[in-house]
Formats: sequence, structure tokens, C-alpha cells
Amino acid sequence: MRYASAALLCATLMFTNTAAFAETDEADKARIQILEDQVTQLKAEVRRLRLTTSEMQTRLNQVNIILHDLQQPEKAELSDEEADCQQRLADAHKTRDKLVSLGYKAGHPDVVNVSVLLEQLEKECKSKQP
Repeated sequence: MRYASAALLCATLMFTNTAAFAETDEADKARIQILEDQVTQLKAEVRRLRLTTSEMQTRLNQVNIILHDLQQPEKAELSDEEADCQQRLADAHKTRDKLVSLGYKAGHPDVVNVSVLLEQLEKECKSKQP
């Protein structure tokens, strides 16, 4: 009879420990799922903030272009060739600013190519001025 009680007691303890372990395991899984959901939400927030930053940088660049234009003395009307050159130069500046706002560094091949293009366009535009 003692052995039966001892065996019953052991079986009860093992079942209790298994049940407690299962509850702990389920609680851990639930916590892990909550943390994974939070990570997913934070990643989405980071993407949203990067997009917002990019949009704000674009707006800032536009404002800087407008300010630059306003600070320039009034010039005589540009010829079509000069206006085209100035437009290409402004477009190249916008392209470089966009690449930088997207996180590209100065040594990145795309940024280097646009910078070289800017130098060429600046020389070309200067040569077309009266």
C-alpha cells in the first residue's frame, strides 16, 4: 500500500510539474509573440519615419532652391539654350539631394556620377552665359 501511495504521489508531482511547465511554456510563447508583434510595429514605424524624412528633405531642398533664386539679382531673360542648361543643372541638384536624403553617402557611385555631371553642367552653363 505504501508503494502504491508513493507511486501515486510521484505521478501526481510529475503531472503537476508538467502542467506547470506547459503553462510557463505557453506564457513564454505568448510573450514572444507580443514582442515579435512589437518589433513588426516598430519596423513599420521606422519605414514611415524614413519616408517622412525623405519627403521633408525634398521640401527643404525645394525651399532652398526658391531661396537661392530669390537671392539672385534679376537677370535678363535667358535664351532657350541657357534656360535648358539651368533646368538640367537644377534637375541634377535635385537628383543628388534625393540620393543623399535616401541615405546614399558621397562615395556611392550614383552620387559620384551625379556630382561629376553637376560639375560638367556648371561649366557648360557658365560658358553659355553672355
